Amino acid sequence: MIKFFRKIRKNLLSEGKTGKYLKYAFGEIILVVIGILIALQINTWNEQRKNEIKIVSLFKEVQTDLLKDLSNVKNAISTYKFIDSLAYLVLNDKLVRDDYKTLRAPYLFQLTTYFEDFQFINNGYENLKLNVNNIPPNHKPAFDSLAVLYEQTQRILVDENNRIGDAVYENIKYLSENKEWFSSNYSSSKSNDTIIDYFLNDPFYKNRVKEFQLLIDDIYKKYQIDATIIYEHLDVITKSSKSIPNHLKNYIVDSENLKQYIGVYKQKDSTQKNIIEVNQKGFLYNNDQYNLIHEGNDTFSFEDSYNRSVTFQIDDNGEFNGLNIHFYDKKTEYIKSD
Repeated sequence: MIKFFRKIRKNLLSEGKTGKYLKYAFGEIILVVIGILIALQINTWNEQRKNEIKIVSLFKEVQTDLLKDLSNVKNAISTYKFIDSLAYLVLNDKLVRDDYKTLRAPYLFQLTTYFEDFQFINNGYENLKLNVNNIPPNHKPAFDSLAVLYEQTQRILVDENNRIGDAVYENIKYLSENKEWFSSNYSSSKSNDTIIDYFLNDPFYKNRVKEFQLLIDDIYKKYQIDATIIYEHLDVITKSSKSIPNHLKNYIVDSENLKQYIGVYKQKDSTQKNIIEVNQKGFLYNNDQYNLIHEGNDTFSFEDSYNRSVTFQIDDNGEFNGLNIHFYDKKTEYIKSD
């Protein structure tokens, strides 16, 4: 090919066609430049493709970490929900001596001395941060959402969990320094009346239970909701076939999903004007809006509570005619107004 172009140039010069030669030479230079630009563009495309594959791989690593974190958070929520329900029984004098002697429930003796301590898995996010300058512009919003989750939400949870751990340490320290029976296996069925008296009658124990209940008050639900949304946004990038198992998902229900429940509900058999309204704004109780999380069928939990939920009732015609608010062992019935 080079010999072919050289022959053309030689013929033009030998024939004295200088003008044509210059035009040809210029055209040849243009062709060379175009060739170089095409080669550079192809190389750029190849580099971008390699970079895209790498970034997608890192997003997949983040998703793997998020699944593990969501599983750990789900376990923590389940544990704290149960502990919160036991704390309610303690604080409202609903336990009796036999409940402790028969070990009615786990954690009954460890209400203030147990907590869920786990570490978030940040390897994927940290690797992604090392490549932040290589993230394509169309993937920047996904990284920004992850930055909020890891740098803000997680850190708040870590601080909260540390406070719970400190309270547990203080409670253990108090028992070890003030109760002779602490060194025994006081949570066994052999617990004597002196030990049980402490859990049943000591007012300062109740104070510690209340403090612990306030500390564990629903600290993980927001993370679970945010992580679920981000994971599924990442699916658009990674095209992952590994979706979040339903039992790990959590969503705040929007007004669109509450549309079928729209109406005004009045408390049944009550002289008080307690009204719940479901409208385009969402779920409103006494004009205060509450975020609901779908738990299955027509049951929803409150975002800010472990043990408060609402279940919508259906009549024989398949129409929603009421709802029940559950709060620990209490149920309040509401009838839908016409």
